[in-house]
Amino acid sequence: MKTIYLISCCKEKLSHPAKAVDLYQSEGFKRRLSIAQTHNPDAILILSAKHHIVELEQVLAPYDVCLSNQTIGEQKKWAEICIDSLSKKFDLKKDKFFILAAENYYKNLIGQFRIENYELPDEEIKIPVPSNNSNFELLKSFLTINNKAYCDDCLSKLTGIRPRQQINQLCNKHLNVIHRIDYGMCTNCCKYKIVRSC
Repeated sequence: MKTIYLISCCKEKLSHPAKAVDLYQSEGFKRRLSIAQTHNPDAILILSAKHHIVELEQVLAPYDVCLSNQTIGEQKKWAEICIDSLSKKFDLKKDKFFILAAENYYKNLIGQFRIENYELPDEEIKIPVPSNNSNFELLKSFLTINNKAYCDDCLSKLTGIRPRQQINQLCNKHLNVIHRIDYGMCTNCCKYKIVRSC
């Protein structure tokens, strides 16, 4: 089974042709890309309102096309082209798709005879700006502003606190602040394991 991340494009772009990974400039796009990259999936693809399914290294010229401005019929036709492209590379029943996109991008891509094995992770993860504060303060800040539960692996990736074992040490030292759930679903990777929350 392959793991594929689909991330939506954005309006803010460079003013000249560039690789897709560099062309899109919004903070939202960069955040979605960062989340996808932390999981080292088999593929990361961009859902483009104009170009449909785009590889990160594919060179594109800037364009001004927005899926939300298209009619329902045009959106369905766009989705059909995307599904056709994806079905040539992946098993839409068995491969796992994580979709980081607004509803108008994914609503016609999922369901029977389309992408059947999918997750819609919480893409609105807020990552605090690193400061001179301690790793504990960074960890506590991350858990407080996101107000959800995360596993140690994802906490390490999302906060940049390394090595990963340091998360466990910090949490064990501050059990009165950071709570441990022995079997819960991580908000980021959707796996059931030990998770932490504030």
